[in-house]
Amino acid sequence: MEITNQIIDKNGLIFAFLLVGGIMLFAKFFSKKITNNRIPDVAIAILFGLGLAFFGEKKGLADIPLFSGLAILGGSMFRDFSVVATAMGADLNKIKQAG
Repeated sequence: MEITNQIIDKNGLIFAFLLVGGIMLFAKFFSKKITNNRIPDVAIAILFGLGLAFFGEKKGLADIPLFSGLAILGGSMFRDFSVVATAMGADLNKIKQAG
């Protein structure tokens, strides 16, 4: 257990990506099997994330030392990933049509 904690402490951001990926996988399964795709998996993941944030104090789940990598992922890095993801999915023809 101590070795696992040391590895997670040294690689907090990687563990944060793994945790978020696991939450997304769970949300996808829940959406498909339980709600028959009536509720989007992204909405379930957001609700689950907000529920987990309740357990922290100021920074949400990142207040717990095991999940400290979430503070890096949830800050400006998340904003930057959102901008890049939006740009990657942009269609120039639709942008021109929009004005």
